[in-house]
Amino acid sequence: MLRPETLLISISLFKYIMKIVYSFILFLFFSHFLFAQNDKNNISNEVEVIGLVEKPMKINMESVKKMKWVERKDFKITGLDGTVKRKIANFKGVLLKSILEEARIKLENPKDRGKYFVLITATDGYQVIFSYNELMYSVASDNTYLVFEEEGKEIDKEGKFVIICASDIISGPRHVKWLKTIEVKRVD
Repeated sequence: MLRPETLLISISLFKYIMKIVYSFILFLFFSHFLFAQNDKNNISNEVEVIGLVEKPMKINMESVKKMKWVERKDFKITGLDGTVKRKIANFKGVLLKSILEEARIKLENPKDRGKYFVLITATDGYQVIFSYNELMYSVASDNTYLVFEEEGKEIDKEGKFVIICASDIISGPRHVKWLKTIEVKRVD
């Protein structure tokens, strides 16, 4: 039978160990948000346009400014619950449709265009998909941008390039920071 003093020491030791374990778990959980999201290794100075294109491209700050860019105002990044996460008063960007037209998608049979999609990938592994038809024939075609400047300054904290779809009601999920590749693919 355990004496009360021994039991008290065992309980105190257990509580101490649990505090250490709990603190370590919290550190691991929050370190992802603190370090991965702001890691300078995530910044890519160029975006590659690859995959099923006739003219693969590398877009950097110098080349993007030579493209036909537009300036837009009052863009809101909204979360899944509809709350505004961030407001951008103005930005400069190039339509993703224009970039894909310049790269010339290898569309062998126009009847197969429903099988093509564009995979957008960030340096941290985040990915989103746009269908070919969506980017060429819907409202998104005139509202999906490769953004390179916000509030009159080159983007820095979220990488050099960002993809946004201004026509999305919930814009957060397809707001891709630290853009790395724009890849045209086909479903078989």
